[in-house]
Amino acid sequence: DGEEDEESGRMAAHVSPRAPSAEVVLVNAGVAASIRELRGELERVHLERKKADQKAVSLHLLLQRTATKLFKVTDQCNEAQRTVDDYKQKVSKLHEDLESSKQSYEKMIEDLTVHVCNLTEKLAAKDAQLPLGSH
Repeated sequence: DGEEDEESGRMAAHVSPRAPSAEVVLVNAGVAASIRELRGELERVHLERKKADQKAVSLHLLLQRTATKLFKVTDQCNEAQRTVDDYKQKVSKLHEDLESSKQSYEKMIEDLTVHVCNLTEKLAAKDAQLPLGSH
């Protein structure tokens, strides 16, 4: 009989579970409140993350546009610098050509001055050889 009582007691435990104690109900209510609070916090964190992701994408696009403009402006500056360097080279060459021409003209003027002086001397000598009344 003792075995029957034990077995029927086990069956009764399975058949009619005991009602939870007040402590268990309080703990379960606290856990449920904590879960609700954490879910709310998780939702807030998800929203903040979504905003942060959107801001990151926006900043990334701005960075790409700015970098593209920077590369374009840098290329333009490099091209302008090459043009300036070319013009400086051409101006330098023109200065060299002008200096060379100046020296050539100065040499020609010097030679012509000597030639005119020689011609003047020759004419003066011929004039001196002419009789005085023939002029």
